[in-house]
Amino acid sequence: MTSQTTTETTFQVGSLTYNKRALVRLFSWLLLGDFAMSMMGVALSKLLPLQLDSMGVPAGQIGTILSLGPLATLVLSPFIGVWSDRLRTKWGRRRPFLLISTPILAIGLLLIPHISNIWFLAVVILIVQVCNVLETVLLYLYADIIPPQLLGRFMASIRVVGITGALTFQYFLLPQFGTSPVMVWTVTAIIYIVFYQLSLHMVREGSYPPPTPETGKQLVKDYVKDGFTSKYIWLLWFCMGSVALATPASYFIDIFSKKELGLDMKEIAHMNFISTLPALFLMFPGGWIMDRFGPRVIWGLFTFLIGASFLATFLFAHDAASMRWFYFATGVFSPLMMLGLMPMLYAHLPAAKFGQLTSTQSLVVHGFIFVSANVLGYLIQAQNSYRIALLYAAPFFLLTPLFVFLLSKAKSPFAHLPTALATKKQREAEEKEAALCSVN
Repeated sequence: MTSQTTTETTFQVGSLTYNKRALVRLFSWLLLGDFAMSMMGVALSKLLPLQLDSMGVPAGQIGTILSLGPLATLVLSPFIGVWSDRLRTKWGRRRPFLLISTPILAIGLLLIPHISNIWFLAVVILIVQVCNVLETVLLYLYADIIPPQLLGRFMASIRVVGITGALTFQYFLLPQFGTSPVMVWTVTAIIYIVFYQLSLHMVREGSYPPPTPETGKQLVKDYVKDGFTSKYIWLLWFCMGSVALATPASYFIDIFSKKELGLDMKEIAHMNFISTLPALFLMFPGGWIMDRFGPRVIWGLFTFLIGASFLATFLFAHDAASMRWFYFATGVFSPLMMLGLMPMLYAHLPAAKFGQLTSTQSLVVHGFIFVSANVLGYLIQAQNSYRIALLYAAPFFLLTPLFVFLLSKAKSPFAHLPTALATKKQREAEEKEAALCSVN
C-alpha cells in the first residue's frame, strides 16, 4: 500500500503565510471594507459640490472649500507615512490609524446635511478630510498583507468591488439627493461605519522588524533625499501629479450638466450608473495586464483617452445626448486608469520605504490639487461658465503618457530594494537568478 502526500500551495508576505482558504477569507473581508469605503468616497466627491452649490456658494469658494482635503494632506502626509512605517502596536502598524479615523469620519457625514452655516460646514468638511488622509494608510496596509504575486489581481478585485459600491450609490442614493439629502448622507454613513469597521477587525497584520533607530534630523534628511532629489522620483510624481492637476475638474462636471445643459439629478445619476457599468467587465483583464506587463501601460493609455474625452466634450457637448457620451467614456476609462494608480506606486517604490515615499507622493499630488482647485474655481467664476473645466483638465491628462514614457527610461535609485509589485517577467528573472545561485 502506497501513500501519497500532497504539498499545499502557500503564499507569503513578510511574516504572514496564507493557504488558499486563508487568502479567500482575507480578500473577502478586505473587499467588504472596500465596498463601504467606495460608497463613502463617491458620496464625498459627488455630493459635496452639489451640497455647496445648493447653498448658493459661488464656484470660487466651492473650489477653496474642496481644496481643504488636499491642504490637510499637505500638512499631515509626511508625518503619517513615516509614523505608520515605524509604529509597532499589538494591532499592527497600519490599522490603528484606520480604527481611529473611521468613526470620526462617519459622524462628519451625518452632520454635513444639517449644517446651514457655510463656515461651520467648512470646518466639518476639513475634519472629514483629515480623517480621509488617515484612511490612505489602508493602501500601505495592502502592501503589507497581500502576497506580491497576487497584488495586481487583488487591485483588480478592489476596483470591481469599488465600482460596485459606486454603482450602488449612483443607482439607489444619488437620484434621491435632490429631494432627500439627509437620508442619502445618513445611509452612506451607516454603511461605511458598519462594514468598514467590521473588515478592519477581521484582518490582521504580521510582525515587523524593529524600525531602524534614527534621530528626527536624520529622518527629515532621508525623507527629503529619498522623495525629492532624483530625476526618477520626480518623473513618477509628475505621472501622478499631472492627473492631480486635472482632478478638480471632476468637482464641477455634474454642476455643468445641471446648470448649463439642464439635466436633473435623476438624469445625472442614471448617466453615472450606466456609464460605470461596463468597467466592471474590464477590471480583471486589466489586472492580468498589470501582472504581466506592469501598470505603466494601463496608466499611460487611459489617462490619454480621458484627456481626449474631456477635450471632445468641451468642443461638442451641448445637450443631454452629447453629454451622455462623456459620462460613458469617462465612466469606462476612469476606473481603468484608477486600477493602475496604486500599482504604479507598488511597482516603483521599495516596500521598506513605501509609507514614507507614498506620503511624499501625497504631498506633491495634493499640493497640485490644492492649487488647481482654487485656480479652476475662480477661473470658472471669472468666465461665468463651468464648461471651461473640461478644457482646463484635458492638457494635463494628455501630457501624462509623456511622463510615463520618460519614467520607463529613467534609472531608479531604489533598484537594489524589492518593490511590493513585480511584473511576471521580473518575477521569472528573479526566480531564474535564485535557481542559479542555489546550483552554484
